Amino acid sequence: MGEFKVDDDWKRRAEEEKKKLQEKIDQEKKKEEEKPRLPPANFLTLISAYATQAMWALGDLAESPEEKKIDLDLARFAIDMLGVIEERTRGNLADFEKRALEEMLERLRLRFVEVSREVEGESSGP
Repeated sequence: MGEFKVDDDWKRRAEEEKKKLQEKIDQEKKKEEEKPRLPPANFLTLISAYATQAMWALGDLAESPEEKKIDLDLARFAIDMLGVIEERTRGNLADFEKRALEEMLERLRLRFVEVSREVEGESSGP
């Protein structure tokens, strides 16, 4: 019979390929973990987006007094959009969603009035 030549080098090459593949998988996993996580796409996230926009426009999210810029038109728009959402979803929300929206709108509307008065007081002078 003929002689068999056993090629043990294939094992080493296969192990190297396996190691390279695992390194690539680990790198991809690390990249994925470093990405900022997005919130779930649901009703509370939707209304939170408008609430955040309103708070920013009312100057409530500024990191310092120098960065505080009040935009009453933008705040009114965001609050009005929440009002539209409330109107158009009436009767179709879970109780916790309805309460969250109502409370959010109440707080934002009160804050809008407060900030509007502050701005009016500043613009009317002493």
